Amino acid sequence: MYISMYLGTLTSITNLATSLARNMDRLSLDEEHYNRQEEWRRQLPESLGEGLRQGLSRLGISLLGAIAGIVDQPMQNFQRVSEAQASAGHKARGVISGVGKGIMGVFTKPIGGAAELVSQTGYGILHGAGLSQLPKQRSHPNDQHVEQAPNSHVKYVWKMLQSLGRPEVHMALDVMIVSGSGQQHEGCLLLTSEVLFVVSISEDTQQQAFPVTEIDCLEDDQQKDLLKVQLKQQRVPSDLEADGARERLSEQQYNRLVEYITKTSYHLATSTATPPALQTVATEHLPTIMKTYQYIVDPNFAQVFISKFTMVKNKALRKGFH
Repeated sequence: MYISMYLGTLTSITNLATSLARNMDRLSLDEEHYNRQEEWRRQLPESLGEGLRQGLSRLGISLLGAIAGIVDQPMQNFQRVSEAQASAGHKARGVISGVGKGIMGVFTKPIGGAAELVSQTGYGILHGAGLSQLPKQRSHPNDQHVEQAPNSHVKYVWKMLQSLGRPEVHMALDVMIVSGSGQQHEGCLLLTSEVLFVVSISEDTQQQAFPVTEIDCLEDDQQKDLLKVQLKQQRVPSDLEADGARERLSEQQYNRLVEYITKTSYHLATSTATPPALQTVATEHLPTIMKTYQYIVDPNFAQVFISKFTMVKNKALRKGFH
């Protein structure tokens, strides 16, 4: 019974000291000090001696941080405001704010360090006496070579999306690219704000790029793991083809070609009676070609990707509320 009371009292004091230390670190307004203390708190002591050592060392660091913060915080604020090329008034306010943070740290950091000493000592007593067990690792770490690791969003942004003004990847979906002959190889669909990129993982290169406003992304009705990307294309009119030929020819060659076509068409017009209305209809109605690209995906992510694509496309077309 006495052991249970002792255990409960010591556990309550240790947890209270840990909460007080964490709150004092937050009130110090020093983000670097808070992150450092949180990282050290994950290293729980296994004995009373180790708990005293860790607690005393953190108390000393907190006292030094409280003294140094009076000078360090104003200097950091001044440097941060100077890099932003602010006015003299902003620099003065930054220095004053730094002084306030330094003064706040003078009171909060020593209190947090003292609470941390009590907390670490308590954990050392509990773990050393066997009254409390350290958290056990549920699974062993799995080493993975870098060349076998999957590609990340950051890699795609750095390596392949530098040409975009604001390379933002809304979603990266691992797929199996299905070629026209039925062959499959690993790939990835990168959905950005303007373009849908198709990347080959085996070759680590970009294969295709589709503007999101010109394609449709949908799921196959019968095969749920099949994602389709449909691209509508129109045949290029003959006058545009003539403009493309003009760019490849010199001015003198182009004039000769125009003269020859004019004379030839004049003789053909006199010998054949083709109604002009038919010619007009033939040039106005251009057939539309629908190209479909297929990708095998995880059915759980197919609907998510389609929803993301619809949202990005509507935003690019300025539809709805964004």
